[in-house]
Amino acid sequence: MQIGSNDIPIRTPETNPATLEGLSPEERDLKHAQTAKKFEELIATMLIKELRKGLSEGFFGDGPGSDTFNGWLDENLGSNLASGWNLDIAGMVKTDLGLKQAAYDRAAKLESE
Repeated sequence: MQIGSNDIPIRTPETNPATLEGLSPEERDLKHAQTAKKFEELIATMLIKELRKGLSEGFFGDGPGSDTFNGWLDENLGSNLASGWNLDIAGMVKTDLGLKQAAYDRAAKLESE
């Protein structure tokens, strides 16, 4: 599974100020892994939030501040779900980011020749 394989173009340095140019391959891999992990946590948090909507009333009721506590619960459960279970969303995203980076590097190398 490739995320956004055709609909999201590889950005060039001119259109993306946060490029990874100048970083070593190990630093790029680390950035890709961090980004993929954050994405996995976001997906898991959204899953928890949607599952919690099935409850008739939230864990913290409907009073003032309940939305804050419910958001905190969603975030923490999502983070723990992403780190404790083998969802491997991060692995797929990291692989896709690596493929996109390699394609970008090849294009940049051809362009400079």
